[in-house]
Amino acid sequence: MRNKKAPAMLLAVLLSIAIFPAGAFAAPAGEIQAPAPPEPASTVKIYHTNDVQGNADVTPESVGYARLATYIKQDEADGKLLFDAGDAFHGNTFATLSKGQSIAEIMKSLDYNAFVPGNHDLSYGLPTLEKLAEASGADALSVNIMQDGLPVFDSYHIYKTGGVAIGVLGISSPTAMDGADADNLKGVDILNGELLYQKTQQAVNEMRQEGVNAVIALTHLGTGQNSDPSSVDIATHVTGIDLVIDGYSHALYPNGYTDYPGYIAGQTPIIVQAGSALEAFGVVEMNFDENGNIMGILTFTVDAESVANVTADKKIGSVISTYAQEQQTFLQRPVSYTPVFLNGESEFVYTGPTNFTTMVGDAMLLETGADIALFAGRAVRTSIPSGDITAAELNNALPSGSYVVTTTVSGAELKGILNAHMVLGLEDFVQFSGIHVVAEKYLAADGSYAGRVKSITRDGVEISDDDQFTVATTDDLYNGDLGYRFTSPLIREYHTLYETVGNYFKNSSEEMFEDTAQGAQFVLLEQILDADDVLSKLLVAVPVDIHVALTRPAMVPENILYALIGQDRNLVFTVDGAYPYGFIFDGSTLNSPSNVSLEADVSQKTPPNKKRASTADKDAFFVDLSDNQTIPSSVYMQVYVGSAYEPGSTVYIYYYDVNNDILPYDEEGVTVMADGSIVFPAQAGATYLINSKLLNAATSYELPSPEQPYSLGIFVIFAVFIAWVIFFLITKKGSQAKK
Repeated sequence: MRNKKAPAMLLAVLLSIAIFPAGAFAAPAGEIQAPAPPEPASTVKIYHTNDVQGNADVTPESVGYARLATYIKQDEADGKLLFDAGDAFHGNTFATLSKGQSIAEIMKSLDYNAFVPGNHDLSYGLPTLEKLAEASGADALSVNIMQDGLPVFDSYHIYKTGGVAIGVLGISSPTAMDGADADNLKGVDILNGELLYQKTQQAVNEMRQEGVNAVIALTHLGTGQNSDPSSVDIATHVTGIDLVIDGYSHALYPNGYTDYPGYIAGQTPIIVQAGSALEAFGVVEMNFDENGNIMGILTFTVDAESVANVTADKKIGSVISTYAQEQQTFLQRPVSYTPVFLNGESEFVYTGPTNFTTMVGDAMLLETGADIALFAGRAVRTSIPSGDITAAELNNALPSGSYVVTTTVSGAELKGILNAHMVLGLEDFVQFSGIHVVAEKYLAADGSYAGRVKSITRDGVEISDDDQFTVATTDDLYNGDLGYRFTSPLIREYHTLYETVGNYFKNSSEEMFEDTAQGAQFVLLEQILDADDVLSKLLVAVPVDIHVALTRPAMVPENILYALIGQDRNLVFTVDGAYPYGFIFDGSTLNSPSNVSLEADVSQKTPPNKKRASTADKDAFFVDLSDNQTIPSSVYMQVYVGSAYEPGSTVYIYYYDVNNDILPYDEEGVTVMADGSIVFPAQAGATYLINSKLLNAATSYELPSPEQPYSLGIFVIFAVFIAWVIFFLITKKGSQAKK
């Protein structure tokens, strides 16, 4: 039996081989390839912007509406839609001077399909926003803006493009009511909480019943943990949403946001956001099969650098230039006057406070009543010269359209913020007001210079880690512009930074500008005197003293002294943060700095080889200029003595003569100024004693002159010698007479 079956089995095998093609059993080299995915039946491109805040024109940092228009026109997708996720109509002067009309006209020219009202779009009031919506030609969508219990705008709209139907609903941020003008938003309420989730779910269900192929939530809520609610809350509380296009938190998600808490692939939607100020725009590619089902969603952003070679649309460009020209008349009007140069140069605002940034911080404090102000140094883009301040100059200096907001921080968090961004020379330096910071400079591992906080004081009291403060900051910094997110909720939003500073300037006197220019809120202790750094500060026309902090006394390089010729400025030094001292002089008298040293040893320790008067105060100061054999004429010393002597008290100045005797400079004494310092004439080579007691002295002596610094001592010695000689001769003559 076995022998009879074998030929039959062999025949079956041969027949099976003959039936199938030769390549049917051939395995490909490497791994087995999966079948190619089917081609989509339809592709819809969705373009989106958010938090443009009036930044309409093309700049190196901004895409600009005109290049966005060209980019969209070049797209050959089956269907295209264009949405804005809020805060387009209000922000910088280009938007606010026309109360948003300039942006509305641009949106109409670009054929925006819809926008969700952002919290700042309501800044002009509800009637104005409704007019802007009509002028823009776009659908204003919001499920939660109510007036007198009734919805103000449509909750959703269905758009048919590329052979599919896409439903879009809008959700506005309830923060629009924070600090809102009651007259502008009379009867307005913005729903939140469970009621918001219910109305949103209802809108989604209605669109699904109408047979849409996809649902998009157009939100101005933000993804930050301090948003209440956030777009993440919508994504995780409402079902049936395929995509969330968001705004408010100024986040830039090049490939979308999917790692948020509660995200489940295939069940919860991807969230997209495109930064702010048109630094980028977002693109979402939605692919559908022949039955209208979503096959896949691809998201990406396009930034200003990527479209640098894209030709700007002439129509949009014409709208922008027309409004810009009309606004010039207003922008050239003076809004204030400054008698001093307001320093906004990048090399200064990226490394520490200037008179300009100090005033910006003070303006934020006055606007909000906060304890401390914090903002990014790069918020100040340029300087303002002395004289009339026009609106255009202020706008150029503060162009971003950022809003002032308040929150709370602890002392530990404040120190962390400052330390994280005190990378000297980089644009993420955090400016501050309301506090005094002492930091030490060090060389980081990557070769850059950074600062490390040593102490933070407020009103003369050092803060502790547990102290709590109300902080005024900008919305972009609050929302993580420098990579740092505040941990406390937003308290309130105020005006734009431009408006805040403009109002402050209008109400500031010339004396306030001058006083602020002299203020110092930041001391950076350096190991060595960086001549190039000091020289760069001297070469900029800033009418303020140059403050140099050192950890040891240092010789001032000659090239710095040359830079002081003809300038009415002074050098102020601090050694170990203890006793600031400075050299005060009229720069025009500094004819030649050759062999000149501006170095002083200020201490409460008695200098070497100097005796201490037995009646001297225990807190007496010594100023040793013995290493300075030549300094400019007409120089005054400014020395801080506030740690020992109260402002308004009287101290007395003495100097050491050639015999190291302590001689009085002026028996009337010197008054300690409000800042704790005293000022007195200085001479090369001298050593001074500053004392609170009038030492016993029969005669007042004048300060040794530069020409004959020791003439008085020599005269005294000579007089004593002549007296001795006369006495000797008289006594000798008398003894001879007796003999």
